[in-house]
Order: sequence, then C-alpha cells, then structure tokens
Amino acid sequence: NEIQRLIREVEPPRPSSRIAKLLSGETTTATSITSHDTRHLFRELKGDLDWIIMKAIEKDRRRRYESAGSLADDLTRYLKHETIAAGPPSAMYRFSKFVRRNRLTVAAVSAISISLVVGLVSSIYLYNHAETQRKIADSQRIEAETQRKLAEDKTREADAQRQLAEAQKAEADKQRARAETEGRDATTAFAFIDEMFSSVDPANARGKEVTVVDLLDTSSKRSESLLKASPGAEALVRGAIGRAYNQLGSTVEAEAQYKKSYELAVKAWGEDNADTITAKVGVAIAQLNLGRLEDALKLLQEAQASRAKVLGADHADTIQTLDFQSVVLSRLLRYEEALKITRQVVEYREKHLGMDHADTLSSANGLSDLLQQMTRLDEAERVSASAAARADKALGEDAPISLEAHSIHASQLKDMGRYADAAVELEQLSKVQEKVLGPTHNSTLTTLDLLQKVLLKTGSKERSETIARDVVDRCSKKLGPDNPRTLLYLNNLASTLVQLKKFDEAGKILETVIERDTQLQGPDGEQTITAKNNYALFLSDTGHPDKSIPIFREVIAGLSRAFSPTHWKVGAARGFLAESIAETAKTSAEFEESAREFQAGYDILKDALKPSHERTKTLATAAAQKLDGKIPAADLEKWKTRAKAE
Repeated sequence: NEIQRLIREVEPPRPSSRIAKLLSGETTTATSITSHDTRHLFRELKGDLDWIIMKAIEKDRRRRYESAGSLADDLTRYLKHETIAAGPPSAMYRFSKFVRRNRLTVAAVSAISISLVVGLVSSIYLYNHAETQRKIADSQRIEAETQRKLAEDKTREADAQRQLAEAQKAEADKQRARAETEGRDATTAFAFIDEMFSSVDPANARGKEVTVVDLLDTSSKRSESLLKASPGAEALVRGAIGRAYNQLGSTVEAEAQYKKSYELAVKAWGEDNADTITAKVGVAIAQLNLGRLEDALKLLQEAQASRAKVLGADHADTIQTLDFQSVVLSRLLRYEEALKITRQVVEYREKHLGMDHADTLSSANGLSDLLQQMTRLDEAERVSASAAARADKALGEDAPISLEAHSIHASQLKDMGRYADAAVELEQLSKVQEKVLGPTHNSTLTTLDLLQKVLLKTGSKERSETIARDVVDRCSKKLGPDNPRTLLYLNNLASTLVQLKKFDEAGKILETVIERDTQLQGPDGEQTITAKNNYALFLSDTGHPDKSIPIFREVIAGLSRAFSPTHWKVGAARGFLAESIAETAKTSAEFEESAREFQAGYDILKDALKPSHERTKTLATAAAQKLDGKIPAADLEKWKTRAKAE
C-alpha cells in the first residue's frame, strides 16, 4: 500500500531542482558537467522548461500534452518567448512574458513613469514639508517617551519571536528528517519485496514450485538480517507479511509478524504515527482471530484514540477502527454496545460516502450479521436483502461486497429454517465465487461449507458428504493439512459423518483435529476447545457419555479462561455436561449434580442470550427429558415451561 501511494501521489522533482542539488553538493550523482555549465543549465531549465517537462511527465494523463505535436508547439512558443501552455495561468506570469518580448518598450515606459512619479512626489513633499516639520517637533517629545516604552516591549517581543522561530525551525527540521527517513524506509521495503517476489521467477526457482506460504516463510526469516539497518523498512515489510498470513488464515504467524512490525514502527517513528497505529491494529486483528478478545479490544480502543488524535475523529481509518471494535464486542456478547457502534459506523458512511459506496454496503453487511447473532432474524434478513440488492446494482453481482451480502443472507435463511431457499442462494453464490474468486478462495470454501450443512438439513446427505470432503481437500491443498482453516473444515466433515452414522471415521478425524489444534494454538486456543467440545458430543451421541464427562469439564474450564465464566459457550457446555451426567447417573446424588449443571447452564444462557433463544430452550428441553422422574414434579414442570418460552 505504501509503495502504491508513492507511485500515485509523490511528485518527481523539477529538473532545475536536481541541478540545484549538483550546485549545492547535496547529491553524489556522478557527472562530467562543470560548475559553470551547471549554473547555465540551471538558469535555462528554471521556469518554462521545468513546466514543460513536468507537464510531459504529469501523473494525471488528462493534464499531459495531448500529443507530440502539442509538446512541439509549446517548445516553439518557449523559443519565441511566448506564453507556454504548461505555465501557470496567472496575470504575473503572462506579464513577465510580455516584458521579455517587448523589453525596450517596457523599459522606456517604465522610465517615463518613474520620472513622473518622482516629480509628483517631490512637489507634494515640498508642499507639506514645512507643516510636517512643525508637527514633528511637537510630537518628538511624546514620541521619545513612547519609543522608550516600545523599545522595552519590542525587546521582549523579539526574544519571544526568536524563541518561536527556533522552535519552528527545530520542528521543521524534525518533520523533514522524518519525511526523509520514511521515504528511505519505503524505498528499502520496496526493494526487499521486489527481491522477495523474484524468487518465483523460473530462472531463480530452478524448477521448484514456490507456494505463497513458502514465499512468506522464507521472507519472514530473511527480513531481519537484510533490513536490520532500517527498522522502518523492516516494519513495513513485516506488516505486509502479517497481512498476507492473516488472509491465508495463518493467524499465529500473522500475530508474530504484526507484533514485530509494531515494535519496529515504534522504534523508527514513535507511537503517534499513522503506520505505527496501523501495525497496532494488525496485532489486534490477529488476536481477534486467535480468540484473545479482551486483548484485541484494548488495543483497538487505544488505536482508535490515537487515530482520532493523529488523523481526526471523522477520518476513514478512525471509523474503520470503530468497526473492528464492534466485531470484538459482538464476540464478547456485548451486543448492545456492538450494535450502537455499528449503527454509528453505518450512519457515518451513508452520510459521507453515500448509500451505495462499497464501505457503506460493507457496514450494512456487518450490521445484518450482528442482528443475526442477536437472533433478530427478521430485521437482519431485511437489512441483508437490501444490501445485496443495492450491491448487485451499484457494484455488480460478482463484486466482493455483493458476494458477502448474499452469503450473509443465505446464512440467515438457514437460521430461519428456510433451508430450501438457503440452498438455492448458496448454490448460485458458490458458482459465482468459483468463477470470480477461484475454487480455493476462503469465501468460496465458506459458502460450500455452509451449503453442505444446509443440504444435510434438506436430506441430501450424500451430496453433503461429497461437498464436505471436497472443501477439506481444496483447503488442504491450498493452505496445508495443519492450517487452522483446514482443521475447521475437517471438524465440520466429522460432524456430517456423525449424521451419516459413519462413527469410526468421524471419531478418528475428531481426535486428529484435537491433536493438531493443540499443537498450533495450545490447549486453551478457541479452536482447540471447540474441537474438544465436538469430540465430547460425539462420544456422548455414540453411547460413551462416561468418556465425555472429563472432556466436557476440560472444555468448561478452557472456555472460562478464554472468555469468561458467564459466556454463552460456557453455559452451553455445562448443559452438555449435565446431559452426560444424567445418562450415566445411578444415584440420586448424581441426578442432583446433573440438575445443578442444567440450572447453572440455563442461568448463563438466559442472561447472555435471553430465555427465548433457541440454545436456551434446547437446554431446557434436554433437562426436562433427562430429569423426567428423577426430580420433583414441580421442578420438572418448570423445565417444560422454560422449553416453551416465547
């Protein structure tokens, strides 16, 4: 992004300024031009030739010469001392050209004018001189006293002005030095990235197929040794590598690169720098993807305050940071806070960017997704349907924002139980994504994964299994078998196989997923805990509830550490544990333990998701079934009532 900005926005120096550097000795460029020739060349270039050359290489094609003939015409006008098309269209400029073409006439007129003015001034002066001398004499006494006081004030003011000038000069020197440093950093970073991508050249690869992951892994190892003399350049390179890892789903590697980028950026440019803040946001996004939500929220709040200070509260990047905060807040189940921020972002972008701008539509997608999480499905579906229609019309049906809107809409149809409608939309969406994004793009795979789940609900079990296996295969070939995203799809395949009663294969897959997730993210990683929870459910569903109980206890402890003891996932896990305990219970004490776990899980879900939420009612239904005949009738009736909550 920085390199593209330099190409688009940074103007090249004028030819005369390059010659000026030769005269001042500020450049080490080898040259055979003598000092006398250089001065002559500077005088010739400065002005018209500068403007002609700069117009010829103007970045905006609409402001360049229309043809070689136009350039030739302008050069001819220059030689005739006429007004050139490339010159600034000011009256002073045109007058200077007129003077150069009519020097003798202008000189004569100027001499006559000066003579007349001098004569007039002399007459007025002689007329008023006597009166003026009298007034001066009267005022000198007063003036002397006033001057004395003014002298004292001016001395103090002069000292203040001098100090201010010194401070301004120091700040200007600091800003100039920073600009020069950032320019060198960007140039160095560009050179490194250019060298990095040269490794995919067949001449350098020597027949080896270089994957994106190979390229990133090699580059991240080499960057420290090659760029250690320029912390700023290394910060830019590591930030770019971090973004690439994040797009590939390699969140652990992405976080490591972002953290190093942030440390180097602070060292090179300080905390209050736009690139430094961007690196901090990168760290937060990686932590969000790793499930470390509180850490991510803290960094995003700091970055939002910094961007408001450096860029302004209404800057697009500042608003984007607010958008990221809403995502984290929704993951923390702080839905009302997230909704307030999301509506604020949507309102800002609708007002400043327009209803059909890509960023506005992206915000609408985020709002719709959040409403879906809050189970406000009717409103969520209306927002996503509107966003999809507007995006199709404004951006095209194959635009990324349009595809995202349709994906969210299909997911909402699924949650509303409209499986047939969801399947139709997902089928169409997957075809467009495969054509536009490719068969292994993350969005394509996400759509296919959702499609196989919907097909499972409609009874198309064999096709569901085929698609689930295909998704795992595509992702594994693209990102590797141990990538977190591959393991996520592998876990979903196992869930599908359980529905198809292919228990042996499903169990082996789940065990593999747990092992690999633990190696990648550790025992408390969100994906590791999810894999353990699915395995425990598998054991319970396949007739081994006794083996699932210790795993459910691990899941509850892990979720409590990763999120909080009152997170809805903890409540759901306690409900699963209660079911397994009830299935193995033989004594009244064991049934009482099951009832306590059901109650604890229900209390958490009721507060986090509301009594009418599907998860809350599902737990109540399970409690009524598993405890029937094992608890007092009045208590059982409470569970049945809870299961029917509206």
